Amino acid sequence: MAIGIYVRISKADKKNHSVSNSIENQLILINRYIDGTDLNKEERIIFTDDGFSGRNGKRPSFRRLLAKMFLGEIDKVIVKDFSRLSRDHILVSEIRQIICPEIGVRLISVADEYDNRLECNSELSLEFRSLFDEYYCFDISQKVKSALAARKEEGRYAVAKLPFGYRFNECGDVVIKEDEAVIIRDIFNMAADSYINREISDVISMKYNKNMNINAVWRILNNPMYAGYHVWHKYENDFRKYNSKKLLPSDEWKYEKDDSVAVIDKNLWDDVRNLRGMIKKSSPKKPRHIFHGITKCGECGKALVRSRKESNLLVCRNCSGSEEERIYIDELFNIIKHIVNDKIGKEYLFDEKYKEVFIQTLVKRVIVNNRKGIKIYWNFNDTKWGAYVKNHS
Repeated sequence: MAIGIYVRISKADKKNHSVSNSIENQLILINRYIDGTDLNKEERIIFTDDGFSGRNGKRPSFRRLLAKMFLGEIDKVIVKDFSRLSRDHILVSEIRQIICPEIGVRLISVADEYDNRLECNSELSLEFRSLFDEYYCFDISQKVKSALAARKEEGRYAVAKLPFGYRFNECGDVVIKEDEAVIIRDIFNMAADSYINREISDVISMKYNKNMNINAVWRILNNPMYAGYHVWHKYENDFRKYNSKKLLPSDEWKYEKDDSVAVIDKNLWDDVRNLRGMIKKSSPKKPRHIFHGITKCGECGKALVRSRKESNLLVCRNCSGSEEERIYIDELFNIIKHIVNDKIGKEYLFDEKYKEVFIQTLVKRVIVNNRKGIKIYWNFNDTKWGAYVKNHS
């Protein structure tokens, strides 16, 4: 058993030269605390995330820390304060009140004078502190969102990456790339002639020797910018989930007409829209599966998704345009469970509530290939587990 020391500094802290939150200062404070207690003879493992937001739950060292907690390799975690651990109020509360007690990890926050082995801690004051930590990020998010909205309402393009067919000129204005505009016009003309996306993808790929998949065709045909519209407020960020956003219904989007960015005329745009139907309003998605974002098809490299017909089955919808079966969710979970139990030498008790947290913490990527088998890559690179390979059919 060892002590896990977790330290983190964000890009904003580094930019503002925040001495109190520097990695070195956090380590000095934590090591000084350990040296003054009966923990001073125990092994110390340092986990450092340099330049990561506290709202990002996928920080590499943070995941390694959680993995070692779950696997029983560390039984104590010490941080300078809970804002270093996370600025997500709910996540901090779950780690402090549920996960650490259930897996037997001692959690200490030096600046907060917190130790979960002691009964004198004030949970109410800690809850307020973590709420303020989260509000700090929320306040910055709102200010950035307002600034971007103001730029867009002035007719200025306020994103880093432009759609296919456009570029920034030397003055920072958006202009059309004529060599790509030719491809876009062909796509719209074929759509107006009743070609389906798969057919358009095949023709464009052969004609221009360019890999144009059906998803790219769909995005082009559904982007009003090609008809001369600046569009914004298509998405809203989910503040509770770092770097996640949801598509809003099309009647909530904001438009600004700008003929200088029109690749096709409005008549062709309307013809395609009338032929194919207007953009449907987004509907609530089904709950994501526990391997969301980490399972890939070994044939094409695209993400595996739930089958529409069988929710426990992961399929690839890209290889043939239809659902090709890859693996059952329960089967994949049992494979990982067996590996973990074998490696740690004991039966790990998997709480149903934390299946997804456990999987997302331990597993970096799963490649499923019906012919070559399953490859599992782990999130922590300081172990000798390697990539697990299993024949699968």
